[in-house]
Amino acid sequence: RAKNQTDHYLEHHRDPPHGLEAARARALDIQNELEQGESELSTRVEGWIRLAVSGATEKEALERAKNVERRYAPKVTVARPAGQYDLAKEFIPGEPVASVSYKRVMPVVTAAGAMPQVTAAVGHQSGFYIGHTVGAAGKQAAFWDLWRSTEILEQSGLAVILGALGCGKSWLTGTLAYQAAMSGARCTLFDPSDAGLLANLCYLPELADRSLHIDLLHTQTPGQLNPWGLVADPRPEHYDDAVHYDHAVKLAASARRTLAVDGVAMLLPEAPTKDERYALHKAARIADVAERPSPRLMIDALHTFEPDLADFIREDVALLPAAGVMFDTGTDMDYHATADMPILTVITLSGIQVPREGSTRADWTTEERLGLVRLNYCAWLAQRSIYQGDRHERKFVAFDEYHALSLIPSGLLLMNTSARDSRKFNARVTASTHSGSDVTKAGIGNLVNSVFVGQTEAPAAQREALELLRVPQGCGFEPALATLA
Repeated sequence: RAKNQTDHYLEHHRDPPHGLEAARARALDIQNELEQGESELSTRVEGWIRLAVSGATEKEALERAKNVERRYAPKVTVARPAGQYDLAKEFIPGEPVASVSYKRVMPVVTAAGAMPQVTAAVGHQSGFYIGHTVGAAGKQAAFWDLWRSTEILEQSGLAVILGALGCGKSWLTGTLAYQAAMSGARCTLFDPSDAGLLANLCYLPELADRSLHIDLLHTQTPGQLNPWGLVADPRPEHYDDAVHYDHAVKLAASARRTLAVDGVAMLLPEAPTKDERYALHKAARIADVAERPSPRLMIDALHTFEPDLADFIREDVALLPAAGVMFDTGTDMDYHATADMPILTVITLSGIQVPREGSTRADWTTEERLGLVRLNYCAWLAQRSIYQGDRHERKFVAFDEYHALSLIPSGLLLMNTSARDSRKFNARVTASTHSGSDVTKAGIGNLVNSVFVGQTEAPAAQREALELLRVPQGCGFEPALATLA
């Protein structure tokens, strides 16, 4: 009916009322849920929702009833009809409905979530076991189907894991990676933390012969993190026609230059001026035409028109032994998948020095600036696996310590491309961080498909977590986040 009414307005070249458009949009959401959602969870419940309010005296009961009305307003209308005695008898099992008025229709999970003796379903009926529920309903197994959003719902595969230090973010990531690898999905984990615990998965007996651990802090292979080799080459079979393929090739070339410019710019003690950034982009374009481009060629090109800036980068950073991993050309620029790709790859940077949260750029040391660039390049190396192999093959890519990546423009671009391409390449991508603002700052809040929240005590972090969960703020949910184990 809402659709027909909207069409009627459009036939007469008039804008439909906002309320009618909202009703039509809600109707389409319900239709999609009924057709595409889980059959049990898409069930609708018809019923009469009653709230029993008691009090020691009639006055106290009436005051409490008014308080209930105020708390639910304006989204929920609570009415106090006549015939209170018959309505009260409805709470006795076996008694008939006193009045057929006020009948409501709602999803079954909405009704179940409000009843203490039942529970709304948590997770999916298929997928990996990730734990069990707690509370009045007792223990119920919770499963998560990592690729349901990309394979069935055709939605983004981005999941965010939030929480304070020690709340279990890495444990959840490792649990998901282990089960995904054992199921045959190709997994790539990026773990820059000091402990580097996720690398232990590579040495489990059942995965040891199919895993690869790359420690990029202690590996000094020249050019292994060359930004021109970190962005995967688009493959023609991944696109419908030559026009879209050519566009993807141009975007990949632009991403490589941006990655190189961001890396070199981050090495400066202060943010580059507009003229300096223009010079870096010009140098990147010059280096881009070389047969095997690299940041070192970019700095050589920069020296021809900005010699002081180029000399500073050479003297302060580019000659450091660790810089060769990023600045040299390297020997392998072909990153297409091969048949002998490991089922599990873990990239670690244990012991890397990065700026402290909240510190200003002027306080960063040379090692911290170089560490931040290496951190970003390593994340791009992990993200590259999304585009390897068959686009329909299941993939799992996890980024730990995402808050450090959000400090760099190309780090924000990294999560944008990962979130947007996860559906097309059937990849489940997880990002672990301490604060939801790291995700919203990247502009990908609307692309988040799933959210896991651990113990969160800071009020600002609680609000950010609720925003990603799409849970109303200021309704008493914030204290519950601080009690999570």
